[in-house]
Amino acid sequence: MKVKLLIVLMTGLISAALIQHQDRTGWRGIVPLKSNRTQVERELGSFDRTCECYATATDVVHVKYATGPCTGDLPGWNVPADTVLSITVSPMKKHLFSDVEPKQDQFVKTVDDTFTTYYGDGTRGLRYSVSTSGFVNEISYVPSIQDNHLRCPGFPPTDGGKTAYVPYQQFSYSTVEDVTSRLGEFAIRLSKSPNYKGYVVVYAGLNKNVAPAAEVQNAVRNYLQKELDLDQKTFQAITGGYREQPTVELFLIPSDWPVPIANPTFGGIPK
Repeated sequence: MKVKLLIVLMTGLISAALIQHQDRTGWRGIVPLKSNRTQVERELGSFDRTCECYATATDVVHVKYATGPCTGDLPGWNVPADTVLSITVSPMKKHLFSDVEPKQDQFVKTVDDTFTTYYGDGTRGLRYSVSTSGFVNEISYVPSIQDNHLRCPGFPPTDGGKTAYVPYQQFSYSTVEDVTSRLGEFAIRLSKSPNYKGYVVVYAGLNKNVAPAAEVQNAVRNYLQKELDLDQKTFQAITGGYREQPTVELFLIPSDWPVPIANPTFGGIPK
């Protein structure tokens, strides 16, 4: 009986120690869009340039900062320089996700091509990366959907970290034909995957001597539907804003998963 009680108590202590990872106030009091570099280094110590991280006795922590309003490693947030944009915590001792988060129905579950599972909660700006064996690899803290009032013009609203999609293909373009010529294999994959939906995200570049993103988007839609005979309900073409180079991203995602969020690096229309 004492052994069982000890096991219950130890499980409770593990969960209590890790519950800070999903608290609404952030991790150890560090909150995206509210905390700054000074507060981080007061809490975690000096930045370790060897690992480009902050190392504690129990975790390796990577923090992204704004370099100014709307700029930084996670651009699009109207906050001052040195404001925390995101926190990624890698626990040195691994714990089962089921111990950390026994109630998993509040999360959106997605899986990537390495079979890593992600559990995201957009209201809290919280995302877990979980291995195939069920252990937590990383916990990420990003701006939540409640922070969208701080989004810069030209940047889409965040989904609060619900998704962690990686495009299965990405390429630059200059002409409409550069894009449509790459869609054949995409259409074949999609036609063989009835429970999936395809997404084509088109980003305009800073060079104005290329096909406009809206023109490419329309051409993609027409080509997939009319030339490759795909049902328009099975795919979506999206304009994603601006990047340094005109870029197209291709996604194949289960139909019941959330739509990919575009990730531009520039807002508005570059002059």
